[in-house]
Amino acid sequence: MIKQRIVNQRLIPAAMETRGVVAEYKPGERQLTVWTSTQIPHLVRTQIAAMLDVPEHSVRVITPEVGGGFGSKLNVYAEEALAGYLAMRLGKPVKWIESRRENFQTAIHGRRPD
Repeated sequence: MIKQRIVNQRLIPAAMETRGVVAEYKPGERQLTVWTSTQIPHLVRTQIAAMLDVPEHSVRVITPEVGGGFGSKLNVYAEEALAGYLAMRLGKPVKWIESRRENFQTAIHGRRPD
């Protein structure tokens, strides 16, 4: 019998730009607009609507040009819904941009050891 133990290191995707979210709510139109650095805007819209308990048609997600995310921008993050929630509660636009350190700590990682 042959045995071998292989250990892979943790992989941290490091896109050139970190993640960021801007959210604006227009109460008269009941329209939440979220600009986010994602590669899956349709899923983000669905999830934000579910997390905030609002109709999906009242959430608009705009994705600016996003380069390679190396897997980290193929997820829905709590910050996207939180920015929307705060914009709705405050009645003002909310902007959140993560630092590189925050990106390394909180973005999805690959090959995580169990």
